Amino acid sequence: MLLFQRSIIEGSLSLLLQCSKYADLVVVTTGEEKERYSLLLELLTPVAKTYPSEMGVLSTSQGLQCLGGYGYCEEFHSNSISGTRESIRSMRAQRGYRRSSCSPGT
Repeated sequence: MLLFQRSIIEGSLSLLLQCSKYADLVVVTTGEEKERYSLLLELLTPVAKTYPSEMGVLSTSQGLQCLGGYGYCEEFHSNSISGTRESIRSMRAQRGYRRSSCSPGT
């Protein structure tokens, strides 16, 4: 479970850093190279926005399973545990609000 969470975090971070690199290269290059990096950035931007959002919910759910479900217990007062409970609640709400799992036009 923990390696699954780590792979999601590192994969999301590397995807976002790659997009940042392409955004910087669009600014400093000219001509055909600029067009190539711009197209790559346009292709990766929706993926970079959707993947961390969707997989963040799964990662947080795995974190709750590691804790044995204590994230939903009100009797267990710990900042890290209640933070997990609030985190999964907010992630699910944001995913529904942004409709990141829906394709455009639906």
